[in-house]
Amino acid sequence: MILQMKYYEFLYEEVEKTDEKNLEKLVNLINKEIDKLPPKCKQIFSLSKKEGLTNVEISEYLNISIKTVEVQITIAYNKLRDKLGDKLELLLLMFFPSKQNLSAL
Repeated sequence: MILQMKYYEFLYEEVEKTDEKNLEKLVNLINKEIDKLPPKCKQIFSLSKKEGLTNVEISEYLNISIKTVEVQITIAYNKLRDKLGDKLELLLLMFFPSKQNLSAL
């Protein structure tokens, strides 16, 4: 519960600092960059960040190894970090608040 409160406080502060037009631009930017990922990489990354599945759940769902899931998520992070820079983690927390992202706080 404390972690969830911390997340919402953090998110509120960030949203307050950013006007609606810039928030919309950020949402479009991150979605555009996610859409550019290779299909399998995009699917795995989306299952992880948008759906909040664990690596084990993704590997079972897609019938692939956990190592493949880990590699694809790393590829996605590297490609997104190249395009979005240091703000990647903040953007993921703001727009894809999964359990995994909350645990990163």
